[in-house]
Amino acid sequence: MMGASRGNVRPFLASQQCVAAGIAIALGLAASVSLPAYAWAQSEPPSPPPPYPDDRAAPVAPRATRPGPAVTAPASTGAAATETVLPAAPFRARETADVGPRGSWSVGVFNPVRVTVADGVEVELHPLVALTAPHLMLRFAHVRRPGLRVTGEYGVGVPTLAFRLGKPLGLRGDLVPSCKVTAADAALEQWCTQLGVVVVPRVAVAVSGGAPAWGEAGHTWTVRAEVAKGIAATGEAMAPLEAWAPVDAALHPSMGHLRGTLTARWDYAATARLRLRAEGDVVYAQQPAASDRSPWLMAGYAGVDVRTSARTRVTLGGYLWNQDQHEVAVTKGVDGYGVVERVRTLEGWPTVDFVWTH
Repeated sequence: MMGASRGNVRPFLASQQCVAAGIAIALGLAASVSLPAYAWAQSEPPSPPPPYPDDRAAPVAPRATRPGPAVTAPASTGAAATETVLPAAPFRARETADVGPRGSWSVGVFNPVRVTVADGVEVELHPLVALTAPHLMLRFAHVRRPGLRVTGEYGVGVPTLAFRLGKPLGLRGDLVPSCKVTAADAALEQWCTQLGVVVVPRVAVAVSGGAPAWGEAGHTWTVRAEVAKGIAATGEAMAPLEAWAPVDAALHPSMGHLRGTLTARWDYAATARLRLRAEGDVVYAQQPAASDRSPWLMAGYAGVDVRTSARTRVTLGGYLWNQDQHEVAVTKGVDGYGVVERVRTLEGWPTVDFVWTH
């Protein structure tokens, strides 16, 4: 009886994981649908409020001057032709310190859902990631002036389930051990390290200047600093993944370590349908005391946003990452002997997304 009971433990745990995954999927899908629906219900018809409500001197452009598809009514006898501009979301800069008017929102295939639920308050989450790694980010606009905008960002996440589930919902067996050997011999479980319950608080501040993000011309610059730290509620922190640079940087706090990020962005409205973007990132990823790996990662980005309709855009670009992956190069020294030198690794990553804005 005892042996049969132990044999039933793993199928029971597997069924519990499936139930947990189902609940996570339902919550993630509900969030991705309900947040935009709530924003739509709360939106103000039909004109947006002034971009800077606390600055009475800030000029507000009339709606007819905003870009978007226009329909001209046919002229009738004795009456001048009139022009009606269809409602269009502003083709604004992305990932700035600006928080849109209440009821505005945006979502992409890979970009997060961003919903302004109140004046100066925005909610952000990634629907795909939230399925197995519940998280939430709140953004508060502290300063909103034409020349300077400052926003504080405060969030928390619990990525544990993503590291305990296998494909396609989780990372177990790919980036973290699958521990399948313990199914054959439970005594081997002590040799398989698994991530415990980790809570990841995040805090960031973003500062933007230049042309207002709700305007259509000029350039916008943004500087953002973020600190995230994984706190192990149970178990211990795992060793850094040492995987591909963007994956390593994104998941580093989830392994129970400290990550600091400094980002500088520049965005320019070249035309009514084209925005140019450039970005530079410096990431500090805390390493174990016994590691000789450099904790610094660097990245550069260049890309474009192309407006495809009144409310949609396509983003195209690419990142170039630089990090320490223990790569070495052998060169010939002055004495004719080979010299082994530690070199940093370069990685190129193309990006593409489709973003819908309201």
